[in-house]
Amino acid sequence: MDVVKPSLAVSENVENNRIRLTGTVNDNVSGVKLDVNGNNLFSQQKDAGFNSHDQNQPLNPYPDYQINQSYDLTPGRNTFTVKAIDQVGNVTTKRFVANGQG
Repeated sequence: MDVVKPSLAVSENVENNRIRLTGTVNDNVSGVKLDVNGNNLFSQQKDAGFNSHDQNQPLNPYPDYQINQSYDLTPGRNTFTVKAIDQVGNVTTKRFVANGQG
């Protein structure tokens, strides 16, 4: 059983009342999803892990997914929750807070 959480490396840049989230997401087994504030941004094909695969091939043949998302900030506190979720439910979460100007 897969007990390894997905990898999630994300950084933020706040400028001109916008936040930009950049980084990478991946998993040891294919089938990772990426959500920001509950909105799915990326879903990797599930073709390894519990499905049959060739032992001579990696469980995840895909490279890291490159994250590059920008959001307008609303006045006050803005929270961004970034989640990487693999096909068995292992989750890695990062949270970012930015203050928007009114």
